Parts: sequence; structure tokens; C-alpha cells
Amino acid sequence: MINFAMAFAWSVRIVANTVTVFTTSGVRGWVWYTWVLYKSNTAKIIRVVWNVVSFYVVIIVIFIFCFKRIVIAIRRQAKVMASYKRGVMAQW
Repeated sequence: MINFAMAFAWSVRIVANTVTVFTTSGVRGWVWYTWVLYKSNTAKIIRVVWNVVSFYVVIIVIFIFCFKRIVIAIRRQAKVMASYKRGVMAQW
């Protein structure tokens, strides 16, 4: 699962940034502007929402899912170890 998260974060971010840089860059008055020449304010808001959802929320959800699986495995191991200890104490 971590490999999927890494591949998603790298590949999608590169493609999204490339598209955005080419569509929002240009020369105005002999000055090169990058990331500022959006066609409308709505396009800028959509871009911000896309960034937050895809590169923060999705990654945090994947992390929480994986962390939950790890905690479940640790609890299962703790139960097994506790049952061993109970069995040993019963023999004494």
C-alpha cells in the first residue's frame, strides 16, 4: 500500500504540475509570470481544492488505513502473547 501511495504522490503530482505550469504561465510586460495567469478565479479555486484533496486528504486517508491495519496486527499479536503467559502461569 505504501508503494501505491508513493507512486500516486509522485506521478500524479508531476503531471498535474506540468499541466498547470503550461496553462498558467506567460509573459506580461517583459516579465515572466508562473502559476498566476489563471483564466478565471473559479479555475484558481478548483486548482486549490484539487491540490488539497488529492495530495493531502488522500494521502492522510491511505496513512490512516495502513496505520489501522498495523494496530490490528499488534493487537492480535498481543492477544497471542497474553494467552501464552496465562498458560504458563496456570502450569506453575
